[in-house]
Amino acid sequence: MGDGMITTKVSSKFVADDVVKERHIDVDTKDGVVTLKGTVASKLEHDRAEQLARETDGVKRVENNLMVNPNLSEKNDNHGNK
Repeated sequence: MGDGMITTKVSSKFVADDVVKERHIDVDTKDGVVTLKGTVASKLEHDRAEQLARETDGVKRVENNLMVNPNLSEKNDNHGNK
């Protein structure tokens, strides 16, 4: 499977997921290695994005460079928890 297809599949998983807010995540794939870049609202979102990428067919490894910024939470359901 080509890198472009892997990127598309990972991004599609993010869009369909209730935890991951795809709009803040850039997905790049090279030789089956997926790199996640951007900012997410919680550690849960950070970890879930990596899990979804790892579970995608064709992915050899995931480089998770996501940063957590609780201020991105639009629903204020974070309440300061890590």
